[in-house]
Amino acid sequence: MAIKTSGPLALWGDIGSEFGTPASFIGLGAMSSLAGFTTPHAMSEFYGFSRTNNFWYYSGRQGWLGNNVRATGTDTLQFGATMMGWFKVNSVTKKDQFLFSMGRDDRSNRSSIRVYYYAALNRIQVALWDRSRIRRVRREYPLHDNPTGVSNSSSGWRRDQPGVLHSSGMVHIAATWDGSNDFSGLQLYWNGGILNTSVNNNSTTVNMGNEVGFEFLAYGNTHFNGTNASIFDGDMDNPMFFDYLISPTDIGNYYDAGNEFPQDGAFVGPGPFYAQGFEAGGDLQAQFFDRYNHNPQMQGSTYQFLNY
Repeated sequence: MAIKTSGPLALWGDIGSEFGTPASFIGLGAMSSLAGFTTPHAMSEFYGFSRTNNFWYYSGRQGWLGNNVRATGTDTLQFGATMMGWFKVNSVTKKDQFLFSMGRDDRSNRSSIRVYYYAALNRIQVALWDRSRIRRVRREYPLHDNPTGVSNSSSGWRRDQPGVLHSSGMVHIAATWDGSNDFSGLQLYWNGGILNTSVNNNSTTVNMGNEVGFEFLAYGNTHFNGTNASIFDGDMDNPMFFDYLISPTDIGNYYDAGNEFPQDGAFVGPGPFYAQGFEAGGDLQAQFFDRYNHNPQMQGSTYQFLNY
């Protein structure tokens, strides 16, 4: 039940009860952080607030999250990168699907890292491009040869074969890169577990730690393609982007935490440079973390925000 929209508010009787928080742990700052409000805090922020109605995700066919203006303070990914988020595919047939990407500009795949579902071969590809737009490192994971639940490669990853899902009804997918030039430095995770079988792998002698940038990011698309046929078709939630390698243990911890935006900014380790909860029905300022001011926005069309 939502908090009332007018009149006096009681910190415990109205606000604390909405969260189910014991009276001994009540404080305006703590409750505001749980709600995803930024400072300065005020009781009036809670008028009409509903804890239940803040569990949101977005669903669509031609909508994605990305920034159009270059982020400030970013540099090359000397310490690798990690991208993760929650997905539920909704296409009626198998189709190419972009999951994440980061790169130097919003017009090409120059100096970029990308995670992509290649429908024809039922594979998820993780790949790196250099400053000259040459793909230098690649690793591809056949979903049917890994414990994903997408076992029929002819049918592929689609609505009728969504794979093994979390109790939320989505799958957590994470891709990591250790900053090296070898394909073994790329890793893909499905629901917190490492996928070990890969094919069509390529390495390079080029120092990719000096090549790949992250001024632009995208979730559910690439940062440079705009509206295209390969925007992710389905449900998405809680994207996180890191400018360093996340350990397998911490990937598992993020998966175990579920697809709710981490409360009180309680990220594992140093945390991401960008994270988004889509809370309050798609309000991108309600629960988010944005260290380098990427300021991404919802792009495209044909998407909506839904409540779990």
